[in-house]
Order: sequence, then structure tokens, then C-alpha cells
Amino acid sequence: MNARILVVDDDKDLAEGLAEVFELEGMSVTIAMSLSEALLLAEAQWDIAVVDGNLIKGIVTGDDGREVTSKIAELHPETKIIGFSGGNYQPQSFWKQHGAFVAKPASPFDLLAAIEHLT
Repeated sequence: MNARILVVDDDKDLAEGLAEVFELEGMSVTIAMSLSEALLLAEAQWDIAVVDGNLIKGIVTGDDGREVTSKIAELHPETKIIGFSGGNYQPQSFWKQHGAFVAKPASPFDLLAAIEHLT
């Protein structure tokens, strides 16, 4: 699959692991590990964005990933977005209106299945 993917997650090991799996599938991957980096990269055109729902920006609010998602959706409504988060605070309906939701913990293959479903 030839797709440009933005992975937004503040867990370096997780983000790099996802990138490795996606690249093995032929995807081009860019990683953002902070809210500020993700908001900057949201300006670019992506086929798919995998967004952690809880990026840390000083205080854990549980909505930081939604801020990134809203910006991507506003600038590039054709981008498919997958919310990727743990905990019960995440309203799955928000993520599903932009693409899909995959609950953590999950394997990279769960995300690949969501990507395949969206494309």
C-alpha cells in the first residue's frame, strides 16, 4: 500500500514500532511526538493520520489528540484519521466521524486492518 501516514504519539517506542511495521507495508511514515510538532505537521497533506488521543502538554487533559484531529480535518477533510488511545475518557464517536478508533493496547496489525478498512 502506497500511503503517506502521520503517526502522532508521545510514546517514542510505540511510534517507532508502528512506523517500522507501516514502512514494511510500503507506506511513507512521519512521526510527531508532541502536540506542537503534530499541529505543525497537520499543515501537510496526509492520506492517513494515526493520532494518540492523549498527548501530554503539561497537564493531561485527554483532548490533545482531538485538537490535532480537528485541525487535520479542517485543513484536509479527505485525510482518514484513526484515533488510537487507551482509557475510557475518549469518546469513540468523535474519532469515528473522522475515520476510525482503535483502543490501546493494540497490535500494529489492528491498525493495519483499520487502515485497510478506510482505504
